Amino acid sequence: FWLKLALSSLFLDFGPLPHPSLPATMMRFRAVQRLQAFKGCTRSASTVPAPTFGTVKFEKEDVEKVMKELPEFNFYEIKEGSPNPYAGTTLDRSILLDAPKPVLTAPKTEFSKLENGLKVVSIDKQ
Repeated sequence: FWLKLALSSLFLDFGPLPHPSLPATMMRFRAVQRLQAFKGCTRSASTVPAPTFGTVKFEKEDVEKVMKELPEFNFYEIKEGSPNPYAGTTLDRSILLDAPKPVLTAPKTEFSKLENGLKVVSIDKQ
C-alpha cells in the first residue's frame, strides 16, 4: 500500500498513473521522462543570482532622549469636535490642491540581515 501511495504521489504531480496493462519498461520510460522534465524546470531557478544580505546593526537609543523629541500631548484632553472636511472623499480623488508631479524610478530591492539573524527584503516602489 505505501509503495503504491509513494508511486502515485510521484506521478500525481506530472500526470495520471500509467495504465496497468503497459509493460514495466514503458512505465519506467515514462517515469524517467517526467522526472527529466521536472529537473529541467528546476535548473532554470539556479540561473537567478543569489542575493547578498548586508548586515544592519541595531541602534540603541535612550528612551528619555526619544521622548524629548516628541511634541507635548495631553492624552486626557477632549476637544470640541469639528466637521471633517474630507468626509465622503474616496481614494480615487486627490485632496492635494497643487499636487507635485511624481518622479518615476524603477523599484529598488534591498536585502538586509539583522544582528539576530533575521533576513529582511525591502522593495521601494515609490
